[in-house]
Amino acid sequence: MEEQHTRAEKPKRRNQNLSVLRGIPDPVFVCGRRGKFKLANPAFAALAGKAGEDLDGAPAALLELPELAAAVLEQNEDILTDGEPRKFEFVLPSPQGVRFFSVTKGLCQGGKRSGDAVFGIVRELTRARDEEREIIDTSDHEKERLGHELRENFCQHLVGISLLGNVLYEELAKAGLEQARFAKQITRLVKEVVSEVRTLEKSLSVAHLEQGAGLVEALRDLAELVGLQRKVSCAVQAPPDRLEVPARTAMYLFRIVQEAVHSAVRRVGVRRLLIRIAALPEGVALCVRDDGEAFPAHVNLEEWARGEFPVMHHRSRVIGAGLEFRRLEAGGIEMICKAPCYRGRRELPVRKKRRKLK
Repeated sequence: MEEQHTRAEKPKRRNQNLSVLRGIPDPVFVCGRRGKFKLANPAFAALAGKAGEDLDGAPAALLELPELAAAVLEQNEDILTDGEPRKFEFVLPSPQGVRFFSVTKGLCQGGKRSGDAVFGIVRELTRARDEEREIIDTSDHEKERLGHELRENFCQHLVGISLLGNVLYEELAKAGLEQARFAKQITRLVKEVVSEVRTLEKSLSVAHLEQGAGLVEALRDLAELVGLQRKVSCAVQAPPDRLEVPARTAMYLFRIVQEAVHSAVRRVGVRRLLIRIAALPEGVALCVRDDGEAFPAHVNLEEWARGEFPVMHHRSRVIGAGLEFRRLEAGGIEMICKAPCYRGRRELPVRKKRRKLK
């Protein structure tokens, strides 16, 4: 009798839970230990592009990219183990472009077997990421404009001054005046300034990426520039095949590596830098490694990186990339950036529910 009562209560309790979920405007779901949906509100079904009935008992991994499936199950297992809520961010491709989401997950409380389920509340961050991208793009455009001004105006004036200095030196030398050596020295110093300004202009500009040059070629130019400017050995390791990286992602990755390199050359004891780029199944991985002095053990490396590279973290979030910083056993720091290079995917048709034959 008691067992029959419990069975009768299950549909009632489920309907009550569904009525609560329907009143929440954000996408909400409840997922079991094995990664299968138990409950989902209409907002989540609309986000998944499926009918609510199709989600009942469906594996959560089917709604996300295959490479995220293992991460989703690992997240759920961590929450089921210690019961602590966590917040995660992920990206999903769509015909309109890449969409950014955050999901807050926690352990379901109450009920006999609630401890075997994880709830999730999803928030879309695409608009916020677009606003961040606009701010960063504005900064990059200002850098481009400043670089153009340096190249077209400032450098031209300096070159003109250098030519006049050469003329002055020749006239003074013909007259046999001692001041000729000062004119020659002034001309030499102006040429050095021109060289420094051109180097600065190259570091500000990413026009070579916009004009079709590949990310690998741009990184090699950066390594050569750092070697000449900072007197530090900088090498680039890249796969033999050409990497296909979208233009915007390539520009952001270039800026991330550029910031990591410029920070590395300022650290104590750095003599060699290595920039490594590799292809991933769904994107690209970039690594910047230096051989500087060992990072202090009492300092949290991740917290230091968030304070040291705020713009770098903004850039990585905008393109859905992950950043990681590691201490190296031989000394120095390694920065790893893994970025997706989604090109959109075709939406799967909604599976129609079959009618039961009477």
